[in-house]
Amino acid sequence: MRLATTLLLATLALPAEAVAETTLDVAPPREHAYWIGDRLTHRIFLTLPEGHALDRSTLPRPRSVTYWLDLREVAVASVERAGGRALEITTLYQTFYAPLEPKRLEVPAYLLRVNGPEGARDLEVPAWSFFTSPIRPILAPTTPDQLLPDDGYVGIVAQREEIATAVSALLALFGAIGLTWHQAWPPFHRRSARPLAVAQRQVRRLARVSGEVPLRPMCLAVHRGLDGTFRRPLLGADLDVFLTGRPEFAPLREQLQRFFQLSAVLFFAATDARRQADPAIAVPETALPEIAGLADRLAAIERGRG
Repeated sequence: MRLATTLLLATLALPAEAVAETTLDVAPPREHAYWIGDRLTHRIFLTLPEGHALDRSTLPRPRSVTYWLDLREVAVASVERAGGRALEITTLYQTFYAPLEPKRLEVPAYLLRVNGPEGARDLEVPAWSFFTSPIRPILAPTTPDQLLPDDGYVGIVAQREEIATAVSALLALFGAIGLTWHQAWPPFHRRSARPLAVAQRQVRRLARVSGEVPLRPMCLAVHRGLDGTFRRPLLGADLDVFLTGRPEFAPLREQLQRFFQLSAVLFFAATDARRQADPAIAVPETALPEIAGLADRLAAIERGRG
C-alpha cells in the first residue's frame, strides 16, 4: 500500500503566508517484498507559493548512499496537482542488501532548499523504510537439482585455422630469412678480410717453432698481410702512400720503416755469412720480438682495437 503523507511545514520557520501554501506530499514505495537488486521509486510532490522556487542544486545526486543502497536516478518534473502546479521529484534507489532474515531498512532523509522573498529555507524530505527478505532460506540445503543445467558442449573444428596458422608461420619465417639475407645480417654477412690477423697467427705459429729462428718466413707473413691491406704489393717506397690511405697505421711508421729495412737485409743482402761478417748489414738480435710485436699491433689496429 502506497503511503501518501502530506507534511505541514510549520517546522520550516517559514513566514505564515508561505507555510499556509507550501506543501510536501511524500509517496514512498510499498514497504515489503523486496530482494537484493530490487529498485525502489520514491516520489515527493512539492507545492510552492508564488515567488518561491526550489534550489535545484540541493537535489540529491546519483551516488552510493550506503554500502547497500545506491541512488541511481533523480528526476524533477512540473505536474498538475490539486488544481495547481507542483514539482514531482522522483528518486530511484537500488538495494544490494542480502539479509539472512526479513529486515527493515531505512533510507536516510535529505534536505531541499527553497528560495523566496524572505530568504532561503531548508526543507527536509523525511527518511522512509522498507522490508527486504532473503532470496532463499539460509539453512536450506543446496542440491545439484537446484542448479540450471549446463549448456550442451559444442566442439569447434579448428583444423583450417591451424593450417592457416602454420602456413602463416612458415611464410613469416621465410620472409625473415629472406630479409636477413638481403640485408646481409648475420649469419649471412661476410666478414671483412683481415689479412693482418692472418699474418699475426702465422707469426705466432712460427715463433713457437724450435730450432733456427724463422725470421724470413715471419717477415714474409707480415709482408703478405700488408700487401692484402694495401690491396697490392707494398714496398718500402710506398709506405707514405700506404699511411696516407690508412692513417690508422700512422703511429707505426717507425716500426714499419725498421721492418722494411730488416726485410731488405734478410732478402737482398747476400748470404747469412756475409751479414754476420758485416755489422752494417747484420740482423739485430731484437729482430724476432720486433716482428712479433709489429704483427700484434698491426692486427690490433685492423680489429679497431689499436
